[in-house]
Amino acid sequence: MKVVGISGLILEQTSAVPAAAARETIECAFRGFQKTGFVVLTGHGLTPEAVNRQFDLANMFLSVSEETKHRYHAKIHEEGSWAGYKPQGFFKRKDGTYDTTEFHDFYPDTVVEDLQPPESWSYLKEIRAFYKVIPRRQFKSQGSAYLQTGGAPGNIQTKDLFRGAMYHPPTEEDRAKANQLWLPSHTDR
Repeated sequence: MKVVGISGLILEQTSAVPAAAARETIECAFRGFQKTGFVVLTGHGLTPEAVNRQFDLANMFLSVSEETKHRYHAKIHEEGSWAGYKPQGFFKRKDGTYDTTEFHDFYPDTVVEDLQPPESWSYLKEIRAFYKVIPRRQFKSQGSAYLQTGGAPGNIQTKDLFRGAMYHPPTEEDRAKANQLWLPSHTDR
């Protein structure tokens, strides 16, 4: 797994990240994503307790009732928006099996009471406060500029602010349909 230090990208609002430093960091991250699909970020200034708290909150969103989850479904097909709940089984594969991971995604403008389950309302302010400390804007803008100049392949722009993921093992029937070949997903923490 690739370890990527991002301390050089965390600057005051009035500062600018040197282009060479941003390019090197972004290239390192893309190499990690291309090789394993994951990277470990260091130098972000977040405590393990703060990060673990966000995992706890994500798990809370995925532990509400099925009825509640579906009231806040993501409008993936309707609007192309992943904000909200995506149930397991949403995507059907060519072999007739279904995906086994459920998600609850937040966009910055969806961490509000009108768009989240009542069980979460007392935590929304905490979630918004946590994500104000992440150097998302600087990293995103530097990455976007790098991509526009023909840098690394792909598109790192995303509206996601926060996502909880819960993996469920496939049924034996689905394993048989897939000839026992199954690349498992993951649960966030």
